[in-house]
Amino acid sequence: MISRRILVSLSASLAVAVLAFVAHPTQADVLVAFDFTPEENRLVTPSAENDWQTLEAIPAQVHPNALAGNLTVGDGIIGSAQGESGLVPASSFSSIAADGTSDEYSVFLRGTNLSYSEADALADNDYVTFTIAPGDDLSLKLAELKFRFGIDGWQSQEATVFVRSSLDGFSSNLATKTVIKGDSLSENNRHYYDWVNVDLNGLDEVAQEVEFRLYTYMVDHSTSNMYNILPRFDNIEVTGSAVPEPATLVLLGLGAVLIPRRRKVL
Repeated sequence: MISRRILVSLSASLAVAVLAFVAHPTQADVLVAFDFTPEENRLVTPSAENDWQTLEAIPAQVHPNALAGNLTVGDGIIGSAQGESGLVPASSFSSIAADGTSDEYSVFLRGTNLSYSEADALADNDYVTFTIAPGDDLSLKLAELKFRFGIDGWQSQEATVFVRSSLDGFSSNLATKTVIKGDSLSENNRHYYDWVNVDLNGLDEVAQEVEFRLYTYMVDHSTSNMYNILPRFDNIEVTGSAVPEPATLVLLGLGAVLIPRRRKVL
């Protein structure tokens, strides 16, 4: 039979190991990722056959210890007609990143349906959004949100994205990025992407669902054909790690204390 001393020692060692894990989590894992690939049935709308519908995309990857909602758009982007947002397939457009890499699919928003300032984008609900939450008895230590943001169209144009979360009621920017599409930054004078990296290490551990919103607005509204100016998103990804909730650690510690003592026989 295992002695009480050994059980206490094992419980204490386990508690120390868990505390060490919480203080120094392992390398960040992908918690949720969207790549907008229709062949993998990751699009609710549009379908692979109809790429001019309001967008709702299924995650391509969700960590086993996390939950994630579909990616959707705010009321300001939905508009009153089809074609306000959707999937850009390889047959229509070929995107290009700043490092020269290409990708077959991305999602677009129309310049005609976007505001021209940060304040108006907030007021008009011009954003792309998704949610992430921890699994049972866990919390999430978030590390980074990253995505590709670009702009497509025949004319030079600028678009800005700024990121907010429900953790502070969408009251402050986590990051801001402006992309300038000009002839020297585009493929066939049309496409330009760049990475946006948002450091989330300073946020508290997430014990409930959190929503991220990627707000977008056009910097220059003088372009004559705004309908064909398309800010675009691709490869949206959140990394981090899942850790036990504090209550789990308390129970673990109590387990060591409550192990019955073995009475000494005289």
